[in-house]
Amino acid sequence: MIINVLESELIVGQCDNQMQLINLPYTEGLDFNLQLPNGTQLVSGMRSDLSAKCKLTRIIELLSKLPITDASAWTPYEHNPVFWLLPNLAPEMLTQWVNELHQAFPHCFEHPNGRIFPMGSASLPIAFEAAKTMGSRVDSIVFIAVDSLYFDMPELYRTGQLINADIDEGIRPSEAAIMTKVQVSTAEKTPLGLHVTDVFQDAATQVQLTQSIKRLFTQLTEQDESSLLKQLYFPGDNQTTQDSWLNAYEQLAGKIDQDTQITQTNYYTGNIGAAAGLYNLLHVFNRYKEQALSGVSVQLEVSEERYLGLLRYEWLGCSGEANG
Repeated sequence: MIINVLESELIVGQCDNQMQLINLPYTEGLDFNLQLPNGTQLVSGMRSDLSAKCKLTRIIELLSKLPITDASAWTPYEHNPVFWLLPNLAPEMLTQWVNELHQAFPHCFEHPNGRIFPMGSASLPIAFEAAKTMGSRVDSIVFIAVDSLYFDMPELYRTGQLINADIDEGIRPSEAAIMTKVQVSTAEKTPLGLHVTDVFQDAATQVQLTQSIKRLFTQLTEQDESSLLKQLYFPGDNQTTQDSWLNAYEQLAGKIDQDTQITQTNYYTGNIGAAAGLYNLLHVFNRYKEQALSGVSVQLEVSEERYLGLLRYEWLGCSGEANG
């Protein structure tokens, strides 16, 4: 499957500057200063103009900053299915979310091939598998990813996981809404763009996480025994997840060398939950397009409910031409 990013809108924390966000960390860093009513300073990327009532209300207000608020703004996308990449949701919660999202943005649910993926950041690789099954019936898809860790902060603070004056390592909670229109094609039809050569999936409990990541890494190396991996987009916003892929890293022996780079975008976006997978995709695409990356890249996504996905990418054609 060949993908080309046609257009995107990104909101991460308090920032909606597209060029700044897509080129992190080579642009001005984001603001992570948050002061609580009691004067405590925390490292967090939360916005100050969103509801503190409940998560879904906050999510809808955040989504309303994207060009999806009314039918006229949606006109350029009305013939494209929407793939919603959402936080991990229990079935009864998912029903409520879909009902209220449908009520707030009815035009985004009109295409018959639209889908909901409530698997956190691992929603992206699962959505790619669904896109592959559509074949020639669909040539472009609108992905919308959203999440907010605003209501997770009290528990993170209570358990000492937030960075503050006394703790210099931990989670930097943030929130994000990302929308992108992606052209989906084959090498025969579109010989330029980002080639998603492989999609691997798994699921695991926390205890089994290292073994599940090892299985994904083994599948990757068995699928392609020759190519070195040049870039690894790996999660770093959760210590358990990071320890698990570090413990599985030996499975990549022979596929990496001293020039292999590890990128952990959460260090400059903060923890944006379910939106991380789509952000990483856009970051990879932009870096290839700007000729800042070459060779083979992989993207590992692990959601808090232990859905896992691994994507393998290569760039086809001349860098900089795919989006013309």
